[in-house]
Amino acid sequence: MSAPESFDRKAILSLVNALYASAYRLPRIYGFSGFVVGVLLGLAANPIPTEYGVWLGPLILGALGAGIGRLRAKVASFELKLRAQQALCDLDMAAGIRRLENQSENLSSQDKNHAADS
Repeated sequence: MSAPESFDRKAILSLVNALYASAYRLPRIYGFSGFVVGVLLGLAANPIPTEYGVWLGPLILGALGAGIGRLRAKVASFELKLRAQQALCDLDMAAGIRRLENQSENLSSQDKNHAADS
């Protein structure tokens, strides 16, 4: 097994940071979108005015939509975090393989020098 000849560590780390930032924002974005969709669906259903007003049904549907949106976002957020962790693991494995290759090259060159001195 050998390490990849070239990889841009800074590019991979910036990608990982972008994945974590996206994973952090997703629950808020999905929650807000779910709330808006729920309110719009509630308004489109033409609710019957109650003593609490016309907004009771849309607000309930909005809260339900926000909850569903946040649940879906947690799944998507977990997948993004998992992808970021996998990239970090791949980066560390490549660095470890490269370090082992360098150590084995140093040992083999020392053995050759030692054999030549004998």
